[in-house]
Amino acid sequence: MEVQFADWRLFVSGGSLDLLCCCGTLFTQAMDLRIFSCFLLFWSVSSCDSSEGSRRAEDASSGSAGLLCEVSDFSGLAITQDFLSTTALIVDLSGVALAGLRAQTCGLNLCISDVTNENGRVFTENPQTLVQPAFKYARGVDFVELAIPLPDTPRHELGVVVTARFPGLSEGQALLTGERAESSGVAVSLPVDGVALVDKISFRDDEQLFRAVAFPVSELGAVAGAHSFELAFGTTPVNTTFCPPVAMSFPNVHAWPPGTQIELWIHGVSVREDYAPYGGWELTSLAVVDGSGDRIETLEGVSALSLFGLRRVSGLTDAAIEASPRDSAVDR
Repeated sequence: MEVQFADWRLFVSGGSLDLLCCCGTLFTQAMDLRIFSCFLLFWSVSSCDSSEGSRRAEDASSGSAGLLCEVSDFSGLAITQDFLSTTALIVDLSGVALAGLRAQTCGLNLCISDVTNENGRVFTENPQTLVQPAFKYARGVDFVELAIPLPDTPRHELGVVVTARFPGLSEGQALLTGERAESSGVAVSLPVDGVALVDKISFRDDEQLFRAVAFPVSELGAVAGAHSFELAFGTTPVNTTFCPPVAMSFPNVHAWPPGTQIELWIHGVSVREDYAPYGGWELTSLAVVDGSGDRIETLEGVSALSLFGLRRVSGLTDAAIEASPRDSAVDR
C-alpha cells in the first residue's frame, strides 16, 4: 500500500493536545481516521512555523508566543533511484521472527508500506521512483524504529535485520515540563520552560510515554553504517522533538573512568530530516562520564528521541570538544 500525506503533523505538549505543526511529510497506515481528526483539530490549536529554520512552540490556551527553537536542516543532494523490490527477515534480539511488523520502503517523496508475514519476512514489490530511499521498519511503539539506506540498485536483498523490544507501556514515564523521565537507565530531563513535541498521529495517548532499551551494537548491522559505536540505546516516542533541547544521561555500562569524553550520535528515521539525515547519523551532543563513574551526562542539549549511538571521543582537540557538534560534518 502506498501512502503519501500533505504536510500536516500533530503534536502534544505536557500530555494535553495544544500544538499543531505543519513541519513536513508524515506517513501512516491509519489514514482515514487520523487525517479526519487532523483537519477537525486544525482550527482550534496553535501552529508551528518552520519556514525560516525555526519552530515556535505556542501555548494554545493562552495564545502566548511561547518558545522559538531552531530547526536544523540535514537535507543534502537528493538522489533519485528506480526501485523495484525489497526483501528482508526481521527478528528481535533473541532471533525470534516478528510477524505483523510494519516494514516500509520510504523515500523523501513517498512511502511504500507493508507488513511482515507469519515468518517475519517481507517482500515488497512496487516499481517507483524514490528520492533517497531507506528500508524503515518497526514503528517505535513496541520495537525500536530503524532505517537502512538503500543503494542505487532496483532490487534489495537485505537478509536478516534486527530490532529491539521496548519495555511495556506500564513501565513508561510521561515527558513533563520540569521533570525527569527514566527508562532502562536512560534519563531525559525537561527544563521548566521546555516542551516535548510528541507525534500524536503516530502515538495514541497511552503510547506517548518515554521508554528506552539497550541495543547491542553487534546487532546494529547496516543501520550503523561506517560508525563503530560502543553503546546504543533505542528511545521512544521516536521523532519526539524538544523545545528547547534537553539534558540526557545514560548508564556507564562499560565502566569508563570519570571524565571520559563521549560522542552522542542520533539516528535519523524522519523524512523531514530536522534532527538527523534520513537513514543516517548526526553528532547531537558531546557527553562525559560523571564524577561517580555511574552515569554518562550530555554537555549540550539533545533535540529529539530516536536510536542513540555512543562512542568515546577519539582524535578531537580540546577546542573541538568545546565547539558545538553542529560544526562537525554530517556523517551519513
